[in-house]
Amino acid sequence: SDMVTLAPIPPGALAKYDPQIDFPTVAEAGWNGDDLLGIGGLSWTKGRCWLWYRVVDRNHHEGNSVHPHAIVRGGLRMLRRARQMGETQVFAWRDDSEPSSKRLLEVIGFKPIGTEDVMTTNGRIERKEVWLWQVK
Repeated sequence: SDMVTLAPIPPGALAKYDPQIDFPTVAEAGWNGDDLLGIGGLSWTKGRCWLWYRVVDRNHHEGNSVHPHAIVRGGLRMLRRARQMGETQVFAWRDDSEPSSKRLLEVIGFKPIGTEDVMTTNGRIERKEVWLWQVK
């Protein structure tokens, strides 16, 4: 089946999917049957709440990655969670290797605020465009 299902990743189990992420996190995994397509969620580090997403299976659906609508729905759901947890600002860094990342951030409601050195999911410090979402 080509149905993508989202499942919460229990606290402490994220290292199984991404050993680089070792700070407080609320995360979900996107699955197609037994195939892990992507992971994403909220993380708290350096006094900020961050929204993040990572494609795991780039070759899903004969070369097409996860549908952008699924990513937008997941992002909006995580922003609702952040708001429920009392967050008024959520940050994200734009992944220049993802051609649609700018558009996805705009659609979800983020605005660019500048560049910063950030630790990427591979553990390296890189200069990235940082975006901000704020409760209206």
